Order: sequence, then structure tokens, then C-alpha cells
Amino acid sequence: MTPIRDPHRVLDLRPGATQEEILAAYMHLRRAFRSDSPALLSLDCEAERRAELAAIEQAFRALSRGASAVAFRPAAARAARLS
Repeated sequence: MTPIRDPHRVLDLRPGATQEEILAAYMHLRRAFRSDSPALLSLDCEAERRAELAAIEQAFRALSRGASAVAFRPAAARAARLS
């Protein structure tokens, strides 16, 4: 079993990051670790890619735990919905 990594470090976030910052970092890393991404050239195998994706997912879940789905909508979309 792999050790649990600090979620802030996995997503490259400072402690106290907003839900929007967490989501943006998560989405950026998900795109970077797609199987057809040029960012993967430094990874030797599919197992490494999957392990990194699992760490990203785990970090996102840990940092977003308890946040409502509304917190993940961009501020402009929330404001438009409320008007």
C-alpha cells in the first residue's frame, strides 16, 4: 500500500486554498495526466500514471470533503444563478 501524501502538495496548493482553487488545480492535473498528454513523457509506465492519478483523486476528495457542489461552481456562474 502506498503512503498517504499531503493533499496540498499533491495538488500544489497552499493550506487554506479556496474550493475554486482546489477544483482548478484538480482539473489542471487531471488534464495533464490524461493518457495522451505530453506531460507523461517523464513517466516510465502506465502504472506510474495510474498511481499519480489515484493520488490526485485522493487529494481532491480529502480537500473537498464537506464542501457542497455549489462551492465548486465558478463565482461568475454562482452570481448569475443568484440574480
